[in-house]
Amino acid sequence: MPTLPVLKLRKKHNGFLRLQRLRLVACHVKKSMKFLENAPVIVLMSLVLFTGCAKHHESTDQTDLIGSWQWVRTDGGIGNAIHDTPASTGKQVELHISAGNHYAIYTNGEITRQGTYQAVMRKCIHDHTPKRVLVFTNGAAEMMIEYKSNDTMAVSDDYHDGMGSLYIKK
Repeated sequence: MPTLPVLKLRKKHNGFLRLQRLRLVACHVKKSMKFLENAPVIVLMSLVLFTGCAKHHESTDQTDLIGSWQWVRTDGGIGNAIHDTPASTGKQVELHISAGNHYAIYTNGEITRQGTYQAVMRKCIHDHTPKRVLVFTNGAAEMMIEYKSNDTMAVSDDYHDGMGSLYIKK
């Protein structure tokens, strides 16, 4: 509880001074109670404000992603020790993105995952800028798009010491 200001009174009668302090404490308690009465309204307004802000970060136009993306390489991990390619793993991986936010992942020509995805904007932990993140259903890992051109897409898992992969459009 904050300290209360001491009033300078001309009359120094103990009863009068004590009465003034009690009134000041009572006034402070009433103000605190009034704040507590308004607390649910403040919390509700805060939730609406933050929820409203989150909606502005959703990205709706994903037409630049539609197509078949062939995996080229994955690098990263602790100490940047992982350097996988189709030649080193024996896996040909393709990410097919179609209209209606549908995706399919093919490994050596067979579907290994499929479902829908949602693209949202998030702040990247690497350079602290907002970037598109593909959030997949059915257990596929999220992909943050670090770089995108017409025929190249670099994605990461957005973790420190995480993995980054390169895809080219077929």
